[in-house]
Amino acid sequence: MGQLPRLRDLQDAYKGYGARIVAVVQAGGAGRAWRIKFDNQLTFPVLHTGTTLYGYWITRSPEVYVLDREHRFVANIRGYSDWADSRVKELLDLLLGLRQPEPPNRVESP
Repeated sequence: MGQLPRLRDLQDAYKGYGARIVAVVQAGGAGRAWRIKFDNQLTFPVLHTGTTLYGYWITRSPEVYVLDREHRFVANIRGYSDWADSRVKELLDLLLGLRQPEPPNRVESP
C-alpha cells in the first residue's frame, strides 16, 4: 500500500486539470475497499472487483492503466512504481496538454 499516498498526491496535484485516479481492490469486497480509502486518507475512489478487473485484463497487482481524456488506453504499468518520479509528471503533463513534447534530436548529415 506504499504507492497509495503518492497516488493521492498526484490526484491532488492534477485534479484541476481533468486527471482522475481510481483504485481497484482485488479481494475483500466493499468493506476492504472502504478501509483502504479511509486508512490511507485517499481523495480518489477505491472500487472493489466484480467484473471490473476482467475488462482490463489485469493479471497481477498492482497494475496501473493510464487513459487519456477520451478514456483511450495510453500506458500500462505493472508492479510498483515511484509516482513521485519526474517522468510520471512529464507523462501526465503531456497527456493533459500542459506542455508540448520535445522535438526529436536532429543530426545533420555531412
